[in-house]
Amino acid sequence: MQNTTKLLNVLLLSFGFCCAAVSAAEPLKAGVEASQILNSASPLLRRGPVFDEANLPPLHTTKCWYEIPDWFAGTWHRENEKVSVLGLPLKVKASRDRVRGTQLDALGHIWQACDEPSVVKVNGSLFTDYKLIFSLEPLAVSKERVTLRFIVKSISVDNESGKIIRVYDSVEIQESTLASTGHVRATVTNGKRKVGSFDEVLTAPFSPVDQDDHRNYDVEFCEYLRSEGKANLNVDKKGA
Repeated sequence: MQNTTKLLNVLLLSFGFCCAAVSAAEPLKAGVEASQILNSASPLLRRGPVFDEANLPPLHTTKCWYEIPDWFAGTWHRENEKVSVLGLPLKVKASRDRVRGTQLDALGHIWQACDEPSVVKVNGSLFTDYKLIFSLEPLAVSKERVTLRFIVKSISVDNESGKIIRVYDSVEIQESTLASTGHVRATVTNGKRKVGSFDEVLTAPFSPVDQDDHRNYDVEFCEYLRSEGKANLNVDKKGA
């Protein structure tokens, strides 16, 4: 069983699971500019050196807001992912947690703050993927589904040596729907074909985030609503 797991991980590393090279996938919406952003990453983020988070570009510099449905908000855990390698369906370990939903408006609607570039750590059996998300764009958001488009630089790091063993750029579109209460199902495409799918389970309900080490979301959200002519949606927290 252990040898089989190692073989699957080698195959996944060789063929780039759940993503495709940017040149072979959907054209980047931002064109040359997006390619320049991806290429601007530190030369130390390449195959060979020991991975060091200090070499990542400045994070959390994008500031915008978009609304998400109630069922999509909260803290979510994914343990595995179903992928296709050489036409074969495989289930692999791809453990990670994500928090969705940042602020609540006066009507009770939940809003997500853009926070890119950001990093999502995906734990695998033999290597760990650091997903450096340069862009996250909501393509379609409704009560039934959420479709997000990611521009990502993936950095695969060997769990034993800590060295970078692969770096690749990708475009990924995730379409999420509510499978049942506290259970979200997502389909992943590269702009042309399905390359994977995964399930998430809710581990903690939504709770507004007023601030963290990076930003004061409470103040920024109030300023955003005023700039959009929606000051009436600001929550009066002084009277709460």
